[in-house]
Amino acid sequence: MKHIVACVLIVLIAACGERVTVQSGEVGKQLTTDGLESDIRQPGSFRMDSCIVSACPKLIRLQTSRSAEDFTIDSLFLPESNVDIDKVQIRIQFRVKEDKDSINRIFREVRPEKAGDQVELIGAKQIYDTYLRGKVPDAVVVALRDNTVEEVLTKVPEISKRVEEMVNVALKDDPVEVTELSFPNGIGQVPEAVLTAKRRLFAVEEEKARQVKALEAELSIEEQRQAVQRKRAANDKQVAQELGIPVGQFMYLKILERFADAAAEGTPVAVGGGAIPPAAPKGQ
Repeated sequence: MKHIVACVLIVLIAACGERVTVQSGEVGKQLTTDGLESDIRQPGSFRMDSCIVSACPKLIRLQTSRSAEDFTIDSLFLPESNVDIDKVQIRIQFRVKEDKDSINRIFREVRPEKAGDQVELIGAKQIYDTYLRGKVPDAVVVALRDNTVEEVLTKVPEISKRVEEMVNVALKDDPVEVTELSFPNGIGQVPEAVLTAKRRLFAVEEEKARQVKALEAELSIEEQRQAVQRKRAANDKQVAQELGIPVGQFMYLKILERFADAAAEGTPVAVGGGAIPPAAPKGQ
């Protein structure tokens, strides 16, 4: 009887199926004799189906969380500047698209690797090799070729964003997407001769800009000086009209007044014979 009970317990335990876990950042499916199940299992633990009368099922886990990959383009020609840049290092973050069709497509198309006795895993490496390794570098090359050498030296964040958008256009029919693209060390290495020429040109442009700003400042001062002179002339004309004398006579009197003020303050002033106010016209 004891032997019978033990056998029954063994059968019951086997009938429960193995307990497995879908980790955080993953989804899973059972692979049975009928193929992959239709349900997509979210993170958590469960017992797989019984394997008393059929082959034991396997758990296929799929990594859906963000992953990162680095790669390098050895040499890239920029037609806009007729310059080659070397060692363009790119870092991308990518993930599986969240819709069910994309997830199911990866389960169908990507071969998993063994991760346990009855567990297999479709990891980031398999996903990258299947969908991204060929398309992403090509899309990056196409996107960068539209830029000048000045732009790749000075507009890294803007170019990164535009290249990311173009990469995702290239991946629009695939079950993955790039969530971030960056150039960790700048966009490649520009030949030293080109950098030297650009520095010289930059110095010339800076000097030219400095001279232009200086001239603009002088022009602004001269315009303000002219505005003051016009205002003074208008005031002198108005005062002369109020006094009923010619403007020239009023200006002459102003000059004499300045000489008198200067003499009163102790400044020597020499006034020639011409310092006699002209006679006022008859009738004034």
